[in-house]
Amino acid sequence: MVYWKNSSEISAQAKRITLQVTNEEDLKRDLFKSETAVIRIPEIPLELTLGDVGGIYTTTEGLIEQVMSNKKE
Repeated sequence: MVYWKNSSEISAQAKRITLQVTNEEDLKRDLFKSETAVIRIPEIPLELTLGDVGGIYTTTEGLIEQVMSNKKE
């Protein structure tokens, strides 16, 4: 997964974080997605942009479950 601030210009405070999910423990990692962050999971393929889920504090697994349940509706 890659997280970064979505804007025309990346500020000096912005960070790009990559998480490789290689085992079940990685799915239990806590994460915070701000309202302006973008999340990409190229393996499925999935991209969450502004407004898709807003700001959320969850686990990696919880975020994927939320996205999958929203797609079924």
